[in-house]
Amino acid sequence: REMAEAKKVKTDTAFAEDEEAILAALEQIEATQDKIEKLNDDASDEVLTIEKKYNAKRRPLFVERNKVASQIPQFWFRALTNHPAISHTITDRDEAALSHLTGVDVQDFDDIKSGYSITLHFAPNPFFENSELKKEFKYNAEGELQVNATPIKWKPGKDL
Repeated sequence: REMAEAKKVKTDTAFAEDEEAILAALEQIEATQDKIEKLNDDASDEVLTIEKKYNAKRRPLFVERNKVASQIPQFWFRALTNHPAISHTITDRDEAALSHLTGVDVQDFDDIKSGYSITLHFAPNPFFENSELKKEFKYNAEGELQVNATPIKWKPGKDL
């Protein structure tokens, strides 16, 4: 016990004697950490630039895929109702409307970090007037998610 107290005093004394050197070292650590953070920010900017570049290259392929998928009856309905992460959220009533789904378009916003939108394209159907329903997921400057959706124009008595 006396040994532990002796070590503590010795450490405290050592700190007091080397306080200037320790403070200088802590300032160097902080300056180095600032450089690391700057490098991380630069890396994030470069990753975003690359993401933008490849999103633009993927865009025509998504359009092409949608065209091909439109040749398969109820492709998007089947894709969504069989998707392991989505299918459990779809009710029987949802399925009736989703059976008229003809296309899905997901698009990142230009700055990528701020969010994306999902547009569902529908054939004429007995449930609503809209041919497209769009939902936007945006992050504001504080990092809070804001969601905006197209108001659905329900046909009389068909609100799901």
